[in-house]
Amino acid sequence: MNQTLIEQRGVAALTFARIAGALYVEAIGAGVPHDLAKEMATDYWVKEVHPSAAVLEEGDE
Repeated sequence: MNQTLIEQRGVAALTFARIAGALYVEAIGAGVPHDLAKEMATDYWVKEVHPSAAVLEEGDE
């Protein structure tokens, strides 16, 4: 993997992490319970970092 691609991926990952963190903080500030806010931020992260991954809810198959 070349240096430019590594740097671009790093910038993208940092951006996604910042957005997920902001999403969590805003949700907590709006009164969303911790567990739900964490799940929301995690769902965002997974969809951005692994767009082809499907997130199954408990009981889904």
